[in-house]
Amino acid sequence: MTESSLLTTEVPRSPVPLAGEVPSFGQPAVTVACAMVIGTNALMILGVQPLLLGALTEEGRLSVTALGRLAMVEVLALALGSAVGSRIMVGNGIRVKTAMACALLALAHFGTYFADSPIALFGLRAAAGAMEGLALGATIVILTHTRHPGRVNGLFLGLQTIPQMIAAYFLPVIILPKWGANAGFGLLGAFTLASIPGVWWLKSPVRSVSASTRNAWHRTPGVVIALSAIIVQNAAIGGAWNYIELVAAEHQFGTRAIGVAMSASLACQVGGALFVAWIGWRAPYRIVLWIAISLQVIIAIALARPTSATLYITEACAFGLLWLALQPFQIRQLITLDTARHAALLVTPLTLAGLSLGPFCVSFAVRPGNVSGAFWVSAALFALSAVLFELATQRAQRAST
Repeated sequence: MTESSLLTTEVPRSPVPLAGEVPSFGQPAVTVACAMVIGTNALMILGVQPLLLGALTEEGRLSVTALGRLAMVEVLALALGSAVGSRIMVGNGIRVKTAMACALLALAHFGTYFADSPIALFGLRAAAGAMEGLALGATIVILTHTRHPGRVNGLFLGLQTIPQMIAAYFLPVIILPKWGANAGFGLLGAFTLASIPGVWWLKSPVRSVSASTRNAWHRTPGVVIALSAIIVQNAAIGGAWNYIELVAAEHQFGTRAIGVAMSASLACQVGGALFVAWIGWRAPYRIVLWIAISLQVIIAIALARPTSATLYITEACAFGLLWLALQPFQIRQLITLDTARHAALLVTPLTLAGLSLGPFCVSFAVRPGNVSGAFWVSAALFALSAVLFELATQRAQRAST
């Protein structure tokens, strides 16, 4: 997911440790590498969730309405788990805690083989999301305490997307048609088990985090509006993303076109983020947010009724290109509103929360054989987020004067 790029926000360092924590900014390379592997497994579901849940729907184990709600449950659990994990995955117990989270996550993936009812699926995916969040919390703690967190997390962004791109192509082309949704979840479980040995090289950079440090952020109206805009915009992204496979299936574009669209969209996410990090960051955030979110509205509407497989792939690529590219501008807006950058630390869990709420919101607009309503709701959410971002920008301008 893609959402890991939010970790690239530079964490201000002070030569004096914060109250309640003992930082160690020089992380061994093997610790950072293992943290990246664990984080990659934790975020793997974000890239392939539409394919796996779509396969469950096609097998008759899940309705199209329940698809969005099941996606919401797992990603919301992931958001809550990451918020908790970044607080508790510290100290000498980080290895045991992370190993237990990965083992339970693997069991949740394998448990799909025995889930014969929607209730069982909801329970398993909620548990999986919570364990994914805890594992991601360990990664967040380690990567944000390196000497150059921006560079390290930028590398993590690119590396963690590669397995998602590969899986997004081979799942619909080979694995799901031959062996079904269970095989897809089983593959995730196998990857998770393979990452467990890496926990023994993890080293916590902090012993504990004080309550004052955890809760230090400026609750001004501008900050609250900006954070709300991030939730709404990511709800629009999550709502459209989780039905992007089904809309292609309804138009009978074929599994190969779906695989190409999904993997190419993930590649464009990386390309868009790297372009902004290289050149685009100089652009004024107010103009970029308005123009880019307007384009997201148009893309969502176009995805509601793609007229050809080629156009569908192009729209999926454009959708991915803007997914991560806007996050640096959102961070800049928050830093303008909160120069201490405390509010920026809330972006990761709130982004994941938005991604989880989106499928739930759009699920009321879909029906069997027609999921186009999901993209119309997504377009409306994008438009609402643009308004909220503009309101936050006006607050930022008032603060600067």
